[in-house]
Amino acid sequence: CIAVLALFTALFALFTATPTNASAATTPRYAVPFDYTCYYQYNTSTTVNSSGNGTTSATVTNSAGGSTTISVAMYGSSSSGSGTLSGAIASSTVNIVLTSGYKWHAMKVTNSSGAEVGSSSSTTLTLSGLSDGTYYFTSSETGTGWNPNPRAYARYYTNISFSFKVDSTKPTISGASTSTTGKYVKGSFTVYASDSMSGIKALYYKTPNSSYYQSTTSTSKNFPSGSANGLYSFYAVDNAGNQSSTYYVVYDSTAPTGVIRSSSGTTLTSQYTNSAFYYTATDASSGISYLQYKTPSSSSWLTYTSGTNIPATSANGKYTFRAVDKAGNTSEEKSIYLDTTKPVGTLYGGPSTIASGGSTNASYSYSGIANCYVKMPNTSYYTSYTSGSQLSEEGTYSFYCTDNAGNTSSSYTITLDKSAPTLSTSIGSFYE
Repeated sequence: CIAVLALFTALFALFTATPTNASAATTPRYAVPFDYTCYYQYNTSTTVNSSGNGTTSATVTNSAGGSTTISVAMYGSSSSGSGTLSGAIASSTVNIVLTSGYKWHAMKVTNSSGAEVGSSSSTTLTLSGLSDGTYYFTSSETGTGWNPNPRAYARYYTNISFSFKVDSTKPTISGASTSTTGKYVKGSFTVYASDSMSGIKALYYKTPNSSYYQSTTSTSKNFPSGSANGLYSFYAVDNAGNQSSTYYVVYDSTAPTGVIRSSSGTTLTSQYTNSAFYYTATDASSGISYLQYKTPSSSSWLTYTSGTNIPATSANGKYTFRAVDKAGNTSEEKSIYLDTTKPVGTLYGGPSTIASGGSTNASYSYSGIANCYVKMPNTSYYTSYTSGSQLSEEGTYSFYCTDNAGNTSSSYTITLDKSAPTLSTSIGSFYE
């Protein structure tokens, strides 16, 4: 009757079980630690014969005083290899195999709510569609009794129990991204691994320029400021054997480098130009996120597209550029002055200004912004002229000047004549 009732219960559980979304998997064939108590019953009196906790094998008294060894194995939808169950199995399909010398078996598994999810009166039990959670296994192992005397009845039986977790969900990692271009940092950073069901067994990490993963049993790993720039890789394994996806962090503590070039691509080293120019930037680790610039008329940063030409017809004045990389590092600012206006030179005869082409009997001095040049009387070439130098040779001088942007002024001329005029007559004599 007991056997028939157990079989009916198993069939009922099989056909009424609710399917879940968890997945089946191949796992090791685990030896399962269990608790047990072996009882001796004499008529209505029951005493404990032996007991144990957390063992994977127990030798107990069977039937009429003999002995048998009990053990439990568990695996997923299929098995490969062996091991000892650490509390969780990474499969929604669970096979439980009981080794027992008793004649009758009554295995049962319930969930954390106490609802039965499966039972068996044999030594095997297959559970399918289990959701992630905690389950409780019990079994009562019994054998034939005997009559110690005509008026007495005796038997031995053993109850065994253990709990296990189904964990078919991968661990998760925070502080990193599953994309190699999704998480950029420029300072100290920490990556965390978590698993709500079976817990983290190990967190694995690979540093830039390394060909292998290292591991820590901690659920987090910190990298301080000053660590190697480049790509860091991470994954985690939980105690059920599930492995997370690979996550990444790009560490970049180096600011981008920017350069201003002429429209022909030549790097401009001067702070001044009178021609078209543009700005570009590079970043070796995380790459450029965006560029900005200020124009002569703007006090705030504006969006700038790399390589956009600023023509010579733009407003004269100071242009300032900067670049920000994907980790948030900001480059050194680069500035250049656009100046397309020719400089204006002024000729002085003493304290008075002289128009180009005029004459003076005073010395000449020049006031300019960069360089000036002079062509001396009776020469055909220009030489450098130092502002404030006094010129005394009589004759016609030509001048021009250049500004810091390379603009050239018009040519200015002046004649220095310090000789007094002479008076002559064609008459041999004259009188008053």
